Amino acid sequence: MTANDGVDHRQDLLAVVDAAQQAAGVLAARDRGDTAAAAQLIASAPDAEAFAGGCLLLAELTVRTHSAQTGISVESYLQQLILDMETALSR
Repeated sequence: MTANDGVDHRQDLLAVVDAAQQAAGVLAARDRGDTAAAAQLIASAPDAEAFAGGCLLLAELTVRTHSAQTGISVESYLQQLILDMETALSR
């Protein structure tokens, strides 16, 4: 609950954290080559908006962890990641 609006956002946060955990499960399934399980996890997401928020939370935590471990700024890492994706698409 914030002092400004008097609204308890805990349920919203729990939904996003649950979705981030689900997104992590999708990535784990894909990493082990289990595309059926990955597709099933995506299809079972009860709320597309919460799932997208969970994906964003997972991405942000991952990028920030990478930055903390490597000393590369988040911005620099993201710029390189985008260049890598563009290069992969041009092949």
